[in-house]
Amino acid sequence: IYTYSGDAVLDGEQLTFAIDQEINNALGLGNIYTTGDFDLTSGSGTVTVVDCVGNALLCSDIEPGFSTFYATEALEASDVDAISWQVNVIVDLGSSFGIADSASSFEATRLN
Repeated sequence: IYTYSGDAVLDGEQLTFAIDQEINNALGLGNIYTTGDFDLTSGSGTVTVVDCVGNALLCSDIEPGFSTFYATEALEASDVDAISWQVNVIVDLGSSFGIADSASSFEATRLN
């Protein structure tokens, strides 16, 4: 079970975010904290791992400070008060665990 919460700031065509991804699975409960940004026109940017808190196996390959390319899918930014996007990720967990995939949907709404 994955639960996301966080904050987003829109500055012109740039959306900056901070996300807490809570994971609850057979390994226990954990949180992966990331920050990032992307351009509303291209849907691309970067994401950086801030920290992982939880079971050592759950966090074993997560490196704080690691940054990588971030690509949104199905980006809907026609209403800047409610921006939504999806991120689909495939991770090779090695020969003993196989491939893991994740399809996540996000929505950033303006607080009044």
